[in-house]
Amino acid sequence: TAIKIDPYMNIDAGTMSPIEHGEVFVLNDGGEVDLDLGNYERFLDVTLTKDNNITTGKIYQQVIQKEVPHITDAIQEWIERVAMISVDHSGEKPDVCIIELGGTVGDIESAPFIEAMRQFQFRVGHENFALAHVSLVPIIGPVGEQKTKPTQTTIRELRALGLSPDLVGNGAMIQESKTNTKEASELEHKYEKINPEKYREAWNLLSSANGILVPGGFGNRGTEGKIAAAKWAREKKIPYLEEFEPYATHKIVINMPEVSLIHLGGTMRLGMRSTIFQDGKLYEASNFIAVGTKYIDERHRHRYEVNPEYISALEKKGMHFVGRDETGKRMEIMELKEEAPIPLLCGDAFISELFSMGIPDFISLTVFSNTKL
Repeated sequence: TAIKIDPYMNIDAGTMSPIEHGEVFVLNDGGEVDLDLGNYERFLDVTLTKDNNITTGKIYQQVIQKEVPHITDAIQEWIERVAMISVDHSGEKPDVCIIELGGTVGDIESAPFIEAMRQFQFRVGHENFALAHVSLVPIIGPVGEQKTKPTQTTIRELRALGLSPDLVGNGAMIQESKTNTKEASELEHKYEKINPEKYREAWNLLSSANGILVPGGFGNRGTEGKIAAAKWAREKKIPYLEEFEPYATHKIVINMPEVSLIHLGGTMRLGMRSTIFQDGKLYEASNFIAVGTKYIDERHRHRYEVNPEYISALEKKGMHFVGRDETGKRMEIMELKEEAPIPLLCGDAFISELFSMGIPDFISLTVFSNTKL
């Protein structure tokens, strides 16, 4: 199993800026957590819960509610409890727990957790505790010389705090590679004026694509970009899959009645929920891939839904809702009807990439893009 410790004061990552913190990851139980937990699930093939993400806010909240005397005790007890929870279908307790402590050595936010780890190594015994220290090795100057001084400094500070690394991992600064999705999403004309070369590059990626996948987004910029991509796909008859969470002033898309518009943290439709397939292209492709499944379980993170009053009118105009929730009242997947000229134009209310244990709609998009179905 794995535990990620984030020293920030927030209870979870739900309302944090994705620019500063990174993309929010949603777990089966609706926990909005650090993206690293998504990597843990994929690499380790496990299913984690919100308790696998510890924040300063969670620890302080627990200490205040229970009135326990020591922060460090609360941290250690949390780790011991979560480390014993099964994370797969076997029901067995994990043999190893990987604990990632975020932040930088010397940060005031990390101090309680570093002290807790110092105490924890004696609590469980040195034979059951190994510390791996990940440090930056910058490449300086035109000759590409690597400097180890930052690593030397952090190890010295870590030892002064009572922790001695058993393993040191070094990483060099590498420019992040941009994905096609990221580059193709920046297609607004304002960006064309600021950086015409990048605009043309992104536009060429979009115009040459055999299929288009648009991930979820918030705010005016994200919504307008998704609309532009959908317009292009529909006009050019390109298979298209969209995860929609649009902000709209009209009444076709509305806020779900159970969500809060005042308290934003943890109030969206979150976590694993079932989507029941109706007849349609996506169902046929998914049925072909998943061998007869009638439903899929996907993770959600949104506060909007299609207004039930407009469903009949939308279906008469060619929009077909091929996936609904268990009640049949909430629309989960939409696509154009069979007579539409486009091979596949589909939108999801859920976020498929948050549960990457086999994604029928992603595979369906690939199948239609290759015109093999």
